Amino acid sequence: IAAEMAGVAAFDLAAILDHSGEVRIALEESGLFTPTLILVTIAAAAKSAQVPLYFWLPRAMVAPTPVSAFLHSATMVKVGVYALGRVRPLFHGFEWMVLVATLGIVTMTVGAVLAVLARDIKELLAYSTASHLGLMVAAFGFRSHYGAEAGAFHLLNHALFKAALFLVAGIIAHEAGTRHIDDLGGLRHDLPVTAIITALAALSMAGIPPFNGFYSKEILFEAAWETAQVSGGIAWLYPAAAVFASIFTVLYSLRFLWLFFGDRPEDLGPVHRAPIGLVAPPAVLAGAVALVSVRPSLAIEAIVNDAARATAVGTVDIHAGIPSHLSGPVLMSATALVVGFACFPFYTEIRDSLERLRAATTRVHPT
Repeated sequence: IAAEMAGVAAFDLAAILDHSGEVRIALEESGLFTPTLILVTIAAAAKSAQVPLYFWLPRAMVAPTPVSAFLHSATMVKVGVYALGRVRPLFHGFEWMVLVATLGIVTMTVGAVLAVLARDIKELLAYSTASHLGLMVAAFGFRSHYGAEAGAFHLLNHALFKAALFLVAGIIAHEAGTRHIDDLGGLRHDLPVTAIITALAALSMAGIPPFNGFYSKEILFEAAWETAQVSGGIAWLYPAAAVFASIFTVLYSLRFLWLFFGDRPEDLGPVHRAPIGLVAPPAVLAGAVALVSVRPSLAIEAIVNDAARATAVGTVDIHAGIPSHLSGPVLMSATALVVGFACFPFYTEIRDSLERLRAATTRVHPT
């Protein structure tokens, strides 16, 4: 309606965005701006598994792992994130930040905690996907130009490392006969090539430098830190929550990696070497992870810059590399990594404590 009022074709998104100023004014004058913003956000949240509409994603993991890798890492669940990124220039402002950035940060945190609670490797990856989708939503929610850069860059990085890990989960289930986390370990001896693939993808998922996931998460930290500096007060919860969620991201990423490098359970039966047909697809994805990790500028110039510009309000200038000086975002990254690694030896105790907390909460609120 607002597009037609502004003289723009109602269903031509490119035309609406080209005349975003006029369409926004028409929305505000008609009193439709806030309702439209809320409805668009709810729709995107349902599609991209944001809190509280995330419950369907882990239940969809009954699908074969190649389907999970394709739909739940790269295409279907990203549509909501894509939609928010596309309409960001139209709704960009304080209301947009409060609604979308807060939704993303909350989902990033809840998804990471639930991933640590998971007992099934595909369930862990499913909740991890919700958490990383929250990261992208939060990025597009921040008004800083860093937000557009982080959202576009992490959309690519997540597709690469998460699709590889879903395919690895399929290899584990096929060759070991189980997906139960506590029943697996020491798989590097039986699946050495898969172990290398997992190391590349899991360390990227954890946001450990110099792997590609680190670069986009660092830009998110830039966006959260700048927002807190500009807004002050309660806005400091954004970087605090981002660090808290990232600690749990490090924890569950290391736990997935520990399936290969931890001790082998005594009751784990024989694990056969995976055939080339199963290993080749995740190996290609891991190779892409390695390429972007070593030369992030290639991905930025070929893909990310154009995507970020399409979602940005103002200029885009993406720089990806290892930080050379201490800053707020660097301190955020360092805190998440140091605390995450320090807590990992107590992973079981942390998971058990979270399970007791969830059980107590369920008893208090049985619905």
